[in-house]
Amino acid sequence: LQPNWSVVLELNPAGMGVLHCKVSLFDGKIDTYFWGDFPDSMAQIQENLDVLATRYNDAGLAVGNIDVVDGAKISTEPNQKGTMPPLLDEFA
Repeated sequence: LQPNWSVVLELNPAGMGVLHCKVSLFDGKIDTYFWGDFPDSMAQIQENLDVLATRYNDAGLAVGNIDVVDGAKISTEPNQKGTMPPLLDEFA
């Protein structure tokens, strides 16, 4: 059984507004999704997704889906297949 996990980050880089990122490892591949409220920031991230994929590859990670989700929050619930409860819940 391969380990599966996910983490949701809230980032607040200067000048870009609040950004959210979900990074998941599922079936041996890293999936990464970004979303936020500022279209210009999302466009900037979209333009650099290939850099992120290259860095994942350079680190020896298999790249799954990497995308920007326009104006919508994706599910932050972990995949139900074989996942463990979260180790840390900052909002509990």
